[in-house]
Amino acid sequence: MPALECPHCDQTFRRPKARENHLDAFGHWLECDFCDDQFSSYKSLDQHCDAKNHWHICNACGYKYYNDEDLKYHRIEMEHFLNCSYCDKKFTTWKALGQHCDAKDHWARCFQCFNDFHNFDSRKSHMDQEGHWFYCASCPMGFHHPNNRQRHQVENNHWSNWRFHDPKHYPPYISAGEQQYHLVRDG
Repeated sequence: MPALECPHCDQTFRRPKARENHLDAFGHWLECDFCDDQFSSYKSLDQHCDAKNHWHICNACGYKYYNDEDLKYHRIEMEHFLNCSYCDKKFTTWKALGQHCDAKDHWARCFQCFNDFHNFDSRKSHMDQEGHWFYCASCPMGFHHPNNRQRHQVENNHWSNWRFHDPKHYPPYISAGEQQYHLVRDG
């Protein structure tokens, strides 16, 4: 019978119950960031995250992580930062970017027509009224921000139809019209 390992320390166990007692005693369970379910091995955590789509995903490259901290370190190491669309300041988390935008009196720019709005709610209303959405190339989903479309395409494996995507030059299309132009022109 193979030895059972603790996912946090070097200790091994002969029986599953002994490992469970250790995990309980020392708090060494692996926890899902989204639903707080606990697991005794990375394999079972992987299966759970795959089944429930409970991954933290890098928008630039599509890598999947169990928790936000690992994704943050990945973004720093690989320089996959989230940029403020107004001042190009770089951030490692969506929360930090949101706090920055809330603290600064940044104008919100429509990504389709480049009109400026005093706040993000005004921009959202404008984009809804004018139909300035970013559409997934593989399904009918539409998004207010190109980063949200990219996250959707990574999470749902809709990259196959995104022929001109280069993560270093994101976004690949400014509008659905430009995307259609490239598809028609380049066949």
